[in-house]
Amino acid sequence: ILKALLRAHERGVKVRVVMDESGAKNRGSAYPYLVKYGIPVRVKRGTGGGLMHHKYAIIDGKVLITGSFNWTKSAEKRNDENLLVLENAPSVVKLYQENFEKLWELARLTN
Repeated sequence: ILKALLRAHERGVKVRVVMDESGAKNRGSAYPYLVKYGIPVRVKRGTGGGLMHHKYAIIDGKVLITGSFNWTKSAEKRNDENLLVLENAPSVVKLYQENFEKLWELARLTN
């Protein structure tokens, strides 16, 4: 995923990432690479000090990828995870886009 985000950014695609604070600090996190290559990253702590546990991506305002999948090597290789890709569901994508914008505004800019 990191490589795909970096390639998209290099092509001029607008890429923005909101990460959980603990995810940004984890060993093996994509965070330092995203920052290094100039992708805007904001870090958000969950409501009440817990985790920000969202796991979704919105592509071109038209495709939604969501589910329990943590987007880590463990999720890919060892864990039981689920991932749902929704296309042609503009009302659902709109709700997730609104949620992302809210998280973006509440999170702190790190680069």
